[in-house]
Amino acid sequence: MQMPLRRTALTLVLCVSAMPAYAQDHPAVQRLRALLSAQVTLNYHAASPVEGSPDAVRLSGVTLTRGNETISMASLLLDRLTENSAARVEAEGVQGTMDGTPVRVARFQMAGLTYTPTPASAPAVPPPAPVAPVPPPVTRPQGQLVPPGSPPMAPKPGMPGAQAPLAGQPGLPGKPGAQAPRPNVQIPPSPNRPGGMAHADRPMPDAFTLDSALVEGFEVQGTPRVSIARMTVRDYGIGRRSTTLLEGLTVAGIPASPVSDFVMARFTGEGLDLAAWLNAAARDASPPGLPAGRASLNVEGVELSATGAPVGGLERLSVEIATEADQSGTGSIGLRGLRVRQHPLTAPFLTMLDLPGIDASLTMDTTYRAADGHVDIPALAIGVQQLGATALALRLDGWTPEAARNHDPSRMRLLGFRLRQADDGMYDRILRQQAQRAGITADQMRQRHLQMSQAALSAPPGTPEPPGLASLREAVLRFVRGEARTIEVIANPPQPVPMQQMQAAGPQGAPALAQLLGLSGSNP
Repeated sequence: MQMPLRRTALTLVLCVSAMPAYAQDHPAVQRLRALLSAQVTLNYHAASPVEGSPDAVRLSGVTLTRGNETISMASLLLDRLTENSAARVEAEGVQGTMDGTPVRVARFQMAGLTYTPTPASAPAVPPPAPVAPVPPPVTRPQGQLVPPGSPPMAPKPGMPGAQAPLAGQPGLPGKPGAQAPRPNVQIPPSPNRPGGMAHADRPMPDAFTLDSALVEGFEVQGTPRVSIARMTVRDYGIGRRSTTLLEGLTVAGIPASPVSDFVMARFTGEGLDLAAWLNAAARDASPPGLPAGRASLNVEGVELSATGAPVGGLERLSVEIATEADQSGTGSIGLRGLRVRQHPLTAPFLTMLDLPGIDASLTMDTTYRAADGHVDIPALAIGVQQLGATALALRLDGWTPEAARNHDPSRMRLLGFRLRQADDGMYDRILRQQAQRAGITADQMRQRHLQMSQAALSAPPGTPEPPGLASLREAVLRFVRGEARTIEVIANPPQPVPMQQMQAAGPQGAPALAQLLGLSGSNP
């Protein structure tokens, strides 16, 4: 009797071992299997529980295979995965190929992902019994400063990778629990999901919300080669004020481009509705307005090169904006260390300016009042070494949100401006270039400029000069003669001047403009 019993027990063990592997898996793994396509096979070495998270499972030695393409992961954590949400997904040691291109990710983390299917991107087959999703947050307010005029990327359909949850594909419900490690478990393809790993209709960026995401050590060894040291996104979704960070971005070997390499040390953004901006870009639509509150953007350490030779770069760009619900607000822009270097690409431009290179900076402050479209720029300063510095203060009104939406400047009115130019060799370069083209000396060309300035800034004979024209003429003549390096022009009209009046007065010459705008000049 013992031999038959032993044979029976052995037969039962073998039968249990031969059962489909997914029937023994953790519910989270079953859901992942259901989200993958029939062409993708999932293998893993072992599954273990996650302390403090009874619904989570950690897989080790994971491979995803589709045809001759494979993605491997040292570890993969899944927590409360459904067809439309994931509480937490973490992966380490990711490497493989996508469309034949080697890809590596040292570390990936994602938390609080939800997906809301739309008619264009809803699953093609009905989902199974629902599993409670993470609730989506808030709606989007509207706001905008001076009116003008995505979620983690999923692989292309057919690429291997556990990205199908982002396409809203159905999953299988399962009870939470933990499984002991089990060697060389293979999950067979899903029988109810034909086609590629992701839905053919790619979902739009506004279909997702995301609490946080982290990517470290990202590399794509293709053409071009792309690497990112670290990237984070927090509070992504329509109506949410996102925070983004990107460090150590390198794009090398850009094909069919005069600039072959691009490097950016750091990018940060706070307070922008990133989902709304990405959604507008995906739909080729105008950028959305800014939500009320504060927002900022910073770019640091940009370098451009061509075949190893530096072309230019940027030390820092910063933008700060504060808006109110009616789209009123304040803003500032700072640009430092803009560089253009000698290179065959830049030689024509630098030769035209008679400069060995360019080092420039810019700052601007702005205040906007939406009710009457009042724009106040108290300071716009541009400085270029070996050329000079320009400062502008400007006030106008009539540029309301409605006028901006309709691209209608007809109601804009000039309230006043102050323009100052401090020369650092720019005028002497212009003189030399014009004299060389005319075949005369620089002094002879200076005399021509003096004669033209005298004529342009004088009233016709027998016509009284507008107040301030004489001071403007004298300031220009002193600058042209080289007696002053700085010139300032002030417009102080007695009443707001509509843009149509300015356009009509322009062809009439400087005296008409001086009368209309209340122009005057000086050499501070």
